[in-house]
Amino acid sequence: MTLLKLWENPMLSVEDRLDAAGGEIERLHEQLGRIADALMEKERDARRYRWLRAAPPESVRWPRWRLAYWTGKWWDDLQGDALDTALDGCMQGELLELLTPNVEVRRGPATEGETK
Repeated sequence: MTLLKLWENPMLSVEDRLDAAGGEIERLHEQLGRIADALMEKERDARRYRWLRAAPPESVRWPRWRLAYWTGKWWDDLQGDALDTALDGCMQGELLELLTPNVEVRRGPATEGETK
Protein backbone atom coordinates (compact mmCIF):
# COMPACT_ATOMS: atom_id res chain seq x y z
CA MET A 1 0.00 0.00 0.00
CA THR A 2 1.47 3.32 -1.06
CA LEU A 3 0.59 6.38 0.98
CA LEU A 4 0.18 9.64 -0.91
CA LYS A 5 1.69 12.79 0.42
CA LEU A 6 -0.98 15.39 1.01
CA TRP A 7 0.23 17.48 -1.93
CA GLU A 8 0.04 14.41 -4.19
CA ASN A 9 -3.67 13.89 -3.52
CA PRO A 10 -5.47 14.45 -6.85
CA MET A 11 -8.74 15.06 -4.98
CA LEU A 12 -7.43 18.33 -3.52
CA SER A 13 -7.45 21.62 -5.35
CA VAL A 14 -4.19 22.93 -6.79
CA GLU A 15 -4.15 25.65 -4.13
CA ASP A 16 -4.55 23.12 -1.29
CA ARG A 17 -1.84 20.94 -2.79
CA LEU A 18 0.50 23.92 -3.08
CA ASP A 19 -0.21 24.91 0.55
CA ALA A 20 0.50 21.34 1.70
CA ALA A 21 3.73 21.18 -0.29
CA GLY A 22 4.77 24.60 1.05
CA GLY A 23 4.22 23.41 4.62
CA GLU A 24 6.33 20.32 4.01
CA ILE A 25 9.08 22.41 2.42
CA GLU A 26 9.07 24.72 5.44
CA ARG A 27 9.26 21.75 7.84
CA LEU A 28 12.14 20.24 5.88
CA HIS A 29 13.94 23.60 5.76
CA GLU A 30 13.70 23.92 9.56
CA GLN A 31 14.95 20.35 9.97
CA LEU A 32 17.85 21.07 7.62
CA GLY A 33 18.71 24.15 9.70
CA ARG A 34 18.83 22.07 12.90
CA ILE A 35 21.01 19.45 11.20
CA ALA A 36 23.35 22.15 9.85
CA ASP A 37 23.66 23.73 13.33
CA ALA A 38 24.50 20.34 14.88
CA LEU A 39 27.05 19.65 12.14
CA MET A 40 28.71 23.04 12.67
CA GLU A 41 28.95 22.38 16.41
CA LYS A 42 30.64 19.04 15.74
CA GLU A 43 33.00 20.66 13.22
CA ARG A 44 33.98 23.30 15.81
CA ASP A 45 34.72 20.52 18.32
CA ALA A 46 36.80 18.66 15.73
CA ARG A 47 38.75 21.83 14.85
CA ARG A 48 39.45 22.47 18.54
CA TYR A 49 40.77 18.95 18.96
CA ARG A 50 42.92 19.13 15.82
CA TRP A 51 44.32 22.47 17.00
CA LEU A 52 45.02 21.07 20.47
CA ARG A 53 46.69 17.96 19.04
CA ALA A 54 48.72 19.74 16.34
CA ALA A 55 52.31 20.78 16.79
CA PRO A 56 53.09 24.47 16.30
CA PRO A 57 55.01 25.26 13.09
CA GLU A 58 58.34 25.65 14.90
CA SER A 59 58.11 22.18 16.45
CA VAL A 60 58.01 18.85 14.69
CA ARG A 61 57.65 16.91 17.93
CA TRP A 62 55.60 18.63 20.62
CA PRO A 63 51.92 19.61 20.53
CA ARG A 64 50.70 23.09 21.42
CA TRP A 65 49.68 22.02 24.91
CA ARG A 66 51.16 19.51 27.28
CA LEU A 67 48.56 17.02 28.37
CA ALA A 68 49.30 14.48 31.06
CA TYR A 69 47.48 11.93 33.14
CA TRP A 70 48.19 10.35 36.52
CA THR A 71 49.07 6.66 36.17
CA GLY A 72 48.78 6.09 39.91
CA LYS A 73 52.56 6.37 40.32
CA TRP A 74 53.66 9.21 38.04
CA TRP A 75 52.44 11.70 35.46
CA ASP A 76 52.64 10.50 31.86
CA ASP A 77 52.35 12.65 28.73
CA LEU A 78 49.49 12.22 26.30
CA GLN A 79 50.45 13.09 22.75
CA GLY A 80 49.42 12.14 19.24
CA ASP A 81 48.16 8.59 18.92
CA ALA A 82 48.42 7.99 22.68
CA LEU A 83 46.03 10.90 23.23
CA ASP A 84 43.60 9.49 20.66
CA THR A 85 43.77 6.04 22.27
CA ALA A 86 43.24 7.42 25.78
CA LEU A 87 40.27 9.52 24.71
CA ASP A 88 38.74 6.62 22.77
CA GLY A 89 39.13 4.37 25.82
CA CYS A 90 37.53 6.92 28.14
CA MET A 91 34.64 7.49 25.78
CA GLN A 92 34.16 3.73 25.38
CA GLY A 93 34.15 3.39 29.17
CA GLU A 94 31.52 6.12 29.47
CA LEU A 95 29.41 4.38 26.85
CA LEU A 96 29.81 1.04 28.61
CA GLU A 97 28.83 2.63 31.92
CA LEU A 98 25.80 4.25 30.34
CA LEU A 99 24.69 1.02 28.66
CA THR A 100 25.56 -1.24 31.62
CA PRO A 101 24.96 0.60 34.91
CA ASN A 102 25.36 -2.59 36.96
CA VAL A 103 29.00 -2.70 38.11
CA GLU A 104 28.92 -6.49 38.60
CA VAL A 105 27.95 -6.97 34.95
CA ARG A 106 30.42 -4.37 33.70
CA ARG A 107 33.46 -5.60 35.64
CA GLY A 108 32.46 -9.14 36.43
CA PRO A 109 31.89 -10.56 39.89
CA ALA A 110 34.45 -9.84 42.58
CA THR A 111 36.86 -12.68 43.20
CA GLU A 112 37.75 -13.94 46.67
CA GLY A 113 39.59 -11.29 48.67
CA GLU A 114 38.77 -8.60 46.12
CA THR A 115 36.37 -5.74 46.74
CA LYS A 116 34.98 -3.56 44.07
